[in-house]
Amino acid sequence: MNQLKQFLENLKKTWSKKHTVVAAAVLVVLIALIVVLCVQCGKPKTPPVEEPPVSDVLDLPDEPDTPDPEPEPEPEPQDMVEDAELVEELRQKLTDAKAVNSEVFGWMYVENTNIDYPLLQADDNTKYLEKDLELNYEAHGSIFADYRNNVGALAGNFDKNTILYGHNKNDNTYFAQLAQIYRDPEVAKQSPYIYVVTEEETLVFEVFAGFYTNGSRKGMAEFNYISPNPSDEYYTKIIDGAKERSWLDYEVEVDNTDKILSLSTCSYKYISSATGQALTTQRFVVMGRLLREGEKIEEEHNITLNEDRQAPTFDEAFYDSGY
Repeated sequence: MNQLKQFLENLKKTWSKKHTVVAAAVLVVLIALIVVLCVQCGKPKTPPVEEPPVSDVLDLPDEPDTPDPEPEPEPEPQDMVEDAELVEELRQKLTDAKAVNSEVFGWMYVENTNIDYPLLQADDNTKYLEKDLELNYEAHGSIFADYRNNVGALAGNFDKNTILYGHNKNDNTYFAQLAQIYRDPEVAKQSPYIYVVTEEETLVFEVFAGFYTNGSRKGMAEFNYISPNPSDEYYTKIIDGAKERSWLDYEVEVDNTDKILSLSTCSYKYISSATGQALTTQRFVVMGRLLREGEKIEEEHNITLNEDRQAPTFDEAFYDSGY
């Protein structure tokens, strides 16, 4: 009995010591936890980052469409001619000609001359060399635009340089009168403008040059006056070259922002010293500048002889027949 009492007494002492140690350890841990919790509670709270719903990511509102650039407005018809009766007469001729041939795009008229003809354009520069409006054989052919040119109802549809070809048969028809008119200052004053009537408007070109040139391949390499849309640099060269070669001096300003009309025909002035025949490569060309916005047809023109004009050059010896 005494032994059991002694055992219980020893167990009580031992149990108390172990629990004291454990209790102390637990107390330390609890204190540490309390300190950590207090520190965390003192920090400002950061809201959680929320991912957007999948539906919001996939169904974003459409970005506003970038509007296409506004197309350049079609050019408005210009009222260049005050003579309504003349315009009506020429437009009626144009309407009648188009009813015969759909390749008619305009009508050309030069006052005080026989130049009063329809203008045609084909897919090449040979079709109308010896064909008339009705596509019948005609040695005089027709007046036609270079196939490379853009032509239309308004001035804005035309290229920088619109080239028109016509025969010279030495009989005052088609372009035969060009060299007669635009080498004489007094005569040239009577025909200073070239009219081109389209379905929409009447274009007026003021003549600024009339000259002889070499139309051969070699001549064109030197001075290509039949380039429809040259670079600004070469366009300036064409304009300046035309003035330098011009038989007459005109007080008409022209620059590479203008549109010009070039009338080209064959000529018989320069004769081969070997054959006694006219050189087939020579051309006489008349150029006019489209009236600028606000310009009107004038009655008076100061046109004089160009004493320092540049003569054409050819591959073979030739002499001037004086024509």
